[in-house]
Amino acid sequence: MTAAQDIANWAVTADFAECTSARKTVVCSVVDTIGCFHAGWRDPVAQKTLSAARSWGSGNAAVFGTNERLAPLPAAFVNGVSAHALDYDDCET
Repeated sequence: MTAAQDIANWAVTADFAECTSARKTVVCSVVDTIGCFHAGWRDPVAQKTLSAARSWGSGNAAVFGTNERLAPLPAAFVNGVSAHALDYDDCET
């Protein structure tokens, strides 16, 4: 099972009724980030970032949404851009 499958299984089986307020906030933030990533990894800015990051070297770190592996720092950068490409930082409520 992949990490993405583990996260998806956890997200659909989580019992939010048993969560404390702080834990519920964390869970909602993680689920929000996963949703933003899922929507954003195909965005042109994320794809251009991936294209540039390929020149920074390969490695064993996953680039979510692809079968590609990069060095840890470029993979983290691409994953971060993907997660924020369509994120509107709605946490200021």
